[in-house]
Amino acid sequence: MFCRCSLRREGFHAPVPDVLRAAAFDCDARPTAAHCFPGAGGVFEGGPGLLIEKVSGKRLDDYLRAVVWDRVKMPDTGFRVPAEKRKRLARPLPKDPIDGKEQSIGILDQPMKFDCAGSCAFSTVGDFLRFGQMLLDGGAIDGRRVLSPKTVAWMTSDHLGGIWNHVADIEPHREGYGFGLGVAVRLQDGVSATPGTRGDFTWNGANGTAFWADPRERLVVVYGTAAPGQIRKYYREQLGALVYGAMTELRGDARGKSP
Repeated sequence: MFCRCSLRREGFHAPVPDVLRAAAFDCDARPTAAHCFPGAGGVFEGGPGLLIEKVSGKRLDDYLRAVVWDRVKMPDTGFRVPAEKRKRLARPLPKDPIDGKEQSIGILDQPMKFDCAGSCAFSTVGDFLRFGQMLLDGGAIDGRRVLSPKTVAWMTSDHLGGIWNHVADIEPHREGYGFGLGVAVRLQDGVSATPGTRGDFTWNGANGTAFWADPRERLVVVYGTAAPGQIRKYYREQLGALVYGAMTELRGDARGKSP
């Protein structure tokens, strides 16, 4: 099991209005100039989570379990890990192999005080793969509708409209990506430092996990590494090159037909 979490969120708690003010501040003051990645502890994503709790009257874990996780069949996904499953938690190496700095994942031993929407959920590769497959298939899985196909299409479309995306300042291999609702969206086949396809969408966990889906190639990739240091960026770039480099034909392009 792995966690999609941000160490900077440990113990964070704020009332809904304070989080929304923080989220507004986290964005560029000149919205026509640039999109700044909301990486200051996931506050940008945390606001909607607290709103869901306020409107639904449920904890975010309970709401997501009923609306998404149970319907997708993700039994090992949630904001807390039962005692009998804790031995399955993936833990990082004591030191990052690239820079030698000590590394740890705080919430493995110090649970968060609330269900933070921008980070801190636990899952398995198998669960996460089903979630990615559901998005790839337009919001349905195993013949069961989970999300509207229009919702998924809207979520996985670029919403920046030409605004400069600063995401490459955090993830250099994401140059050439715009941003949708919770996912980075590739705008063209080229520009990025790794292979991919226009329209593929992706996002990462702060501690090394990541996924991407490529609708044109009918591809979903999930990997769960406990790597909170700089090594996580190396893994992300290399895995993309390995996956696409292993293809012998392309489903989304006639040029990819095997001889």
